[in-house]
Order: sequence, then C-alpha cells, then structure tokens
Amino acid sequence: MKKRKLIVITVGLLLVGIFSLFLIDFWNGSSQVEMEDTASEEPPDEEKNDIDEISDNDINEKLKNVSNEISDNNIGEPVEDKDDFDQTLPVPESEDTADREEEEYKLYMDFLNGEKITADGMSIDEIIIPTGEPERRYFTDYTFFDSDEDGFVELHVRSARYYYIIDCEKGELRTWKFLDPRTELLNNGDFLYIHVGGAPLHYDYQYIKVNKEGETIWDISFACYDDDLDGQFDEKDRYYSEDYEEMSYEEWLELKRKYIDVGTDEICWITLTESI
Repeated sequence: MKKRKLIVITVGLLLVGIFSLFLIDFWNGSSQVEMEDTASEEPPDEEKNDIDEISDNDINEKLKNVSNEISDNNIGEPVEDKDDFDQTLPVPESEDTADREEEEYKLYMDFLNGEKITADGMSIDEIIIPTGEPERRYFTDYTFFDSDEDGFVELHVRSARYYYIIDCEKGELRTWKFLDPRTELLNNGDFLYIHVGGAPLHYDYQYIKVNKEGETIWDISFACYDDDLDGQFDEKDRYYSEDYEEMSYEEWLELKRKYIDVGTDEICWITLTESI
C-alpha cells in the first residue's frame, strides 16, 4: 500500500515538472516574438524626423570642428601659384655637372694664361699681341656666357682687333665663333654689330642671331644719320633699312626697341690686359 502511494506521488511530481517546463518554453517564445515585432515597428513620423535632425546636426557639427582644426593648423590651404611653389623646391645639381663646370673653367683659365691652345692651334697671344709687336698689348677683356644654350658657358675674349668665342667639348677647346670686335654680346645671347661713322655722325647696326653650331642663321641691318648735327636722333634725322631704303622715324623707333634696347647691362666683362 505504501509502495503504491509512493509511485503515485512520483508520477504526479513528474507531470507537474513537465507542465512547468512547457509553460516556461511558451513564455520565452512569446517574449521573443513580441521583441522582434517591437523592433520592426518604425517610430512615428515626428519621432523619425527628430532622430534624423539630431543625426544631421551631430554630423555637421563634427565636420565643422574638423574643418576648423584643419584651418587652424594651415593644412590643406590652396597654393596660389603652382609655378611659384615648384620654384621653391631645391633643384639638386648633379655631381657630373659640377665636375664638368670646374674642369671647363680650369681649361678656359689655362687658355687665358697662355698655358693652353685650342684644338685648331689658336693661343691667347694671337688675340692680345699685335703681329710683329710682342712688347705691346691690346686692351683685352673676357666674359663667360652660354651662347650655344647647352647649359654650359663659353669663353668670350675680345680685343681691339678680335672677338673670339671659345667652347669646350669633351675636354678640348675649340673656336666656336669669330666676330668683329665692334660686336656687342646682348643680354638675350644675340649679337649687335655697331659701326660709328662721320660726316654726319651716323651709326650702322647689324643684329645677329646664331644657332647652336655657331652659325649665323639670321640678321638684319639698319642705320641712323644725325643730319642736323645736334647729337641726338629725332624726327629731323634720316633712317635707313638694310636695303638702304629710307624709313620713317616711327619705323626706326620700332627697330631700336626690338634690337638695340635689348641692352648689354647684364654682361660682366673682365679686364685681361690693359693697352700697352
């Protein structure tokens, strides 16, 4: 009898436990569905607008702060002139270029000092010493200028009778150009021949342009005559083009502006010998 009662009690407890587990499982499932439904529901339009507005304001405020920080630190400021910016960057000089410049300068100075001749056999004495008069000297000066535009200067030597331009190529000196000593080297690298005559005072000009090989590729001639002998050139004087046709004073001024006013003030000539 006692044994039967014990069995009944045990079965009852098992049924109660199973029922309790069923209720707990049912309750958890309902809660999860309710939470998913709640999450899927969109807020009312007014609340949604408020959320969007707050998000946009927050983002704009952060962007504004970042922009201010960039401005304060001078980061990202525009460059007014790209060329000016590029010019501030250092341009390194190659070691080969510096070595070549030093070598060529030494060769030029050796030529000026009479210690070296050109490949075609010319010495400095032929420029500064008159033929048959070794005890005398012409006034002679020299300068360095890149006439052939290869990035390296040539030696210009000019005396009362000669104007030679000496170039250096592969360690050898050579005569690059021979000009009349009355020729001026202009600031732009071109040349201007000037002859002064009298009766009346007049100037004959020849503007000369040379290529990289030292050959004259273009020139133009013109002249002006001081007819009224007042020492200046104006409307009362005569002017001629290269074919010796008379031209107007206005035409003369245009030629003067293009070819004479280029000037020589940027060329620095150095005295080699005084006149003896």
